[in-house]
Amino acid sequence: MKTEPSRWIPFFVLAAAFLLIISCAGPGRQIPDEVSQPEDGRDLSVADEMPETRPEEIPEEDPVTDKTPVPAKQAMAIPEEIRGIWVTRWDYDSPDDIIFIMDRIAAAGLNTVFFQVRGRSDAFYQSSLEPWAAELTGILGQDPGWDPLEVAVNAAHSNGLAIHAWINTLTCWSGAPPPDDTDPQHIYHAHPEWFQINSQGRLLGSPGDYIFLCPANPAVRDHVTSVAGEIAAGYAIDGLHLDYIRYAGTDFSYDKVSRYRYVAENRRGLNRAEWQREELNELVRMIRDRLKRIDENLLFTAAVWGIYIDRWGWNSSQGYYNYYQDSLAWINKLDMDAVCPMTYWSIGGRPDFEALVTDFINNAGKDGILPGIKCDYPTFDEIKRQIALCREKDTRGFLLFAYSTLKEKNYWDDLTRYLAATAVTAETSGTGSSRTLP
Repeated sequence: MKTEPSRWIPFFVLAAAFLLIISCAGPGRQIPDEVSQPEDGRDLSVADEMPETRPEEIPEEDPVTDKTPVPAKQAMAIPEEIRGIWVTRWDYDSPDDIIFIMDRIAAAGLNTVFFQVRGRSDAFYQSSLEPWAAELTGILGQDPGWDPLEVAVNAAHSNGLAIHAWINTLTCWSGAPPPDDTDPQHIYHAHPEWFQINSQGRLLGSPGDYIFLCPANPAVRDHVTSVAGEIAAGYAIDGLHLDYIRYAGTDFSYDKVSRYRYVAENRRGLNRAEWQREELNELVRMIRDRLKRIDENLLFTAAVWGIYIDRWGWNSSQGYYNYYQDSLAWINKLDMDAVCPMTYWSIGGRPDFEALVTDFINNAGKDGILPGIKCDYPTFDEIKRQIALCREKDTRGFLLFAYSTLKEKNYWDDLTRYLAATAVTAETSGTGSSRTLP
């Protein structure tokens, strides 16, 4: 029987096209030879070869946070003076603890709470991205049956307090043993290639230190930004507060992705320190953009190293040089609402609280500074002096570290009396334009 060519030609054309598509397709290109799981010695060798491909681009849309409706929020006037306090993840064990904490903070005359909800890439809130923190039940990943952030938001707002969710941004784990297997899987097990590694191929400076995630890895930035977005989209918070938003030290990070990207994608020819600062800045920029897409009124702040640059010869570690943390750029270029320098020294000391606060004001403006005040001085007098100095210099407010320290030092009554005697008369902004918190 004679074959009709006209019927078979389309078949061969389609078959050839199908084979071409199959040959071009394949698994996504990934960086090969991921860093293996560290043993107890935390020793990871640094391979000499560079990976041949770069990581995947970060998606413009995050499926977790961009499609989640923001909880209804009651607008609150932004205080003229933010009188804040850090509440750490070790300060509470139950809903009653949190309710008591918020009652006490409000009674003392403070008006803003920075409430910790992420410590070691874990969650003190309902998360689809990271496991429940072990501090809540003794077992990593176990649902405690209650939601600390939800309780804190409700208790804070019922007391007229603003609440900012405080997250450890780049800390992954600390100490031994490693985390248990969980669902969702902890980053320690799921992505050891995300770790910061020093030039000797090690994770930690000393036993007990935090293992840090590397902000130069686009996958890390993507994940951390999603965590921030998940919190902002899921809870009626008034702000998001970053901590540990830095490199682990001067000798970090020589992980595989950083070494590759510094060579292959450093188009501006920056030296390594400059490049790492820019990579950290990019993470700050991404989180800011995600937050503003969710709620443009959220306040965005960060706890930063208390000494930006040592201009006084104190021989102290510096955020800019030792941790590649350009916190002034976050205020001056990246529209962060405020940085909270951890200025944990006395007035007139070495380092000097007053000199440091003045330096931040001179370089970032008084409205962008919330000085951190430690509360473990031998007497309450030094805390009073530092609050008074912040007011004299008209900073945006002050931030006390921490709730538990005031309790241990028995300073709550002193604080309550002092704030009552020196109450700020103009409680809300008098700029003429009405600013509101979500």
